[in-house]
Amino acid sequence: MKKIFALLTWADKLLILGLIMATGFSYTWVRVMQTEGNYVIIRVSNKEIARYPLARDYESIKIAGVSGTARLEIKDGRIRMIEAPCPNKICLGMGWINKSGELIACVPNQVVVSVAGATAGEELDGISR
Repeated sequence: MKKIFALLTWADKLLILGLIMATGFSYTWVRVMQTEGNYVIIRVSNKEIARYPLARDYESIKIAGVSGTARLEIKDGRIRMIEAPCPNKICLGMGWINKSGELIACVPNQVVVSVAGATAGEELDGISR
């Protein structure tokens, strides 16, 4: 590692430092600009099947996916997956989400849960804010 670092010129080191700083700034900016969502869109096999407001608590929402039934919970303006038929249960590890643009995906079951903005049609990306 020291040999590689010794081969870099001061301009190379400055460029690498600048790229690291730009990446950190960009990540921070996107996280700060993300707003809390107001509703959840649930899709199965890329077809929207339901929308739920985050303002209301739901103890158990059952979603029939391709490989079985998944269960979701909405509480305190956040949503999480609490049960899934997939073998690795990665979607359960996603935890709570509540920011516009965040999602939970159960790929084997083809269930995608995404948080959306204020009202339908007002979904913005990082460029249009």
